[in-house]
This record gives sequence, structure tokens and C-alpha cells, in this order.
Amino acid sequence: MVKAFVLSIFVIEMVHITLCMHSCYWYLVTNYFNPSALPTGVWSIKMLPLVTNLSIGLSQSFFARRVYLVDSRFRAFVACSLLLTLASIVLSAVGTAEAFNRPTFEEFQSATWLITSACALAVVADCLTSGILILILRTSRTGIERTDYMLDRLLQYTINTGLLTSIFNILALVFALIEPDNMIYISLSILTTKIYANSLLAVLNTRRSLGREDDTKGTQLSLIRLNAARNTTRRATGEVLWISPQSTSASTPSNAVEAELKLASYQTTTESA
Repeated sequence: MVKAFVLSIFVIEMVHITLCMHSCYWYLVTNYFNPSALPTGVWSIKMLPLVTNLSIGLSQSFFARRVYLVDSRFRAFVACSLLLTLASIVLSAVGTAEAFNRPTFEEFQSATWLITSACALAVVADCLTSGILILILRTSRTGIERTDYMLDRLLQYTINTGLLTSIFNILALVFALIEPDNMIYISLSILTTKIYANSLLAVLNTRRSLGREDDTKGTQLSLIRLNAARNTTRRATGEVLWISPQSTSASTPSNAVEAELKLASYQTTTESA
């Protein structure tokens, strides 16, 4: 499943960057010093809304799948997020069809609400998925130092990747609403697509780094526990050397086990088929 996601992102991104390159070449090279070509949209720029939302939708589906696998209580919200993503893709497809029916940018201005609505739905879906994932990680703390450390690291990755995509999505939406005739929102949408794809790949690549951090943290905690055990033994024999700073845990075993399972499920969702 993960390989299919990565392959799909690779193909869509390759198509997306090809369309961007063709658009730039058409306006800046082929029609250099030809102002009459500027008001007319070339076919590659008309295809961008659909390909952009396909890439964003695929990335959002990946993150929604992680929430679906980690906690079953939020599956209804995941379904809503996926429906919003699907609606965004449909609206962008309709907008692309309208762009081919209206050759000039001036004629297409009356249909920009389709692109604006698609962008708004993508913003809502992104915020919904990121918010649920943050909530799950925040409520899974147990007081066990190793588990809480890994949850904090996962929470940091989630906020960092989700915040950047949300900011650019909101910026694209704002400019599509207030400046629909200067196409600034198109450039922001192009950047948003790249950020989504890189966020997905970054999440996949964090598995190895988190695994190394987990091993390092586990080794440190094991040494602390070993020193504490040795110190306890020496106190019992009257030979007190030092007191371990290890803190005690107030969480119940059932909560600790549940949090460990959630953490393991979160880390392995990217590898499950």
C-alpha cells in the first residue's frame, strides 16, 4: 500500500511539473514578446487545477488512512475528510472542463468559484485530519518516559508538516477570493502541491530516524533503571552511593498498554499493506 502511494505521488508529481514547465515555456519562450498570447490559456495551464487537487487529495488520503488505523473512534471524521477531499477533486475537474470551454482568462473569471471552492474544501479536510491526529497523540500520554518521548516527537512531526501545508492552502484560498483575476493563487497552489508531496515523503522517511531515537532513548532509560536497581541493592546493604533521578509513573497498566499499542500502530501504518 505504501509503495502504491509513493508510486502514485511520483507519477502525479511528474505530470504536474511537466505541465508547469510547458506553461512557462509557452508563455516565456514560444510566445516571447507576443502580448496577444497572454490573455489565452494554454492547455497545460488549464490542466493544472485537476492535477494539483489529485496530488493534494492523494496526500490527504494517506494521512487520513493513518488516523483510520490508529484510532477507531475517529473513523467518522476520517470519512468526512475523505468526502471533502473527493468533493475538492470533483470541483477541480469541473473547473478544468470549464477552462477548456472558455479560452481566455477573462472569460474564466466567472468560473473561478469552482477553484476557490475546491481550495476551501481542501483546507477544511487538511485541518480536520491534522487536528484529529494531534488530538490522538496528545491524549495518548501515559507518564511512561519512553512512550511520552516518542509521542512528543511524533506530535512535533505532525504539527510541522501539517502547519506548512495549511498555511499555503489558506493563502491560496485568500488570494483566490480577493484577487481572482491576477492568478497569484495559481502559483501558491503549485507550491502547495510540492509541499504536500514532500510532507508525505518526509513522514515516510521519519520512520528510520524515529527508530534510531527510540533505540537511543531506550538505552538511556535502561542504564538509568540499572543504576537505580544497583543503588537500591547497595542501600539495602548499607552502601548508599547516589540516588537515581528516575521519576515514577502514575498511569495505570491498561492505559500504558493502550498507549504503547497506539504508538506502535502509528509508527507502522506507513508499512502496512
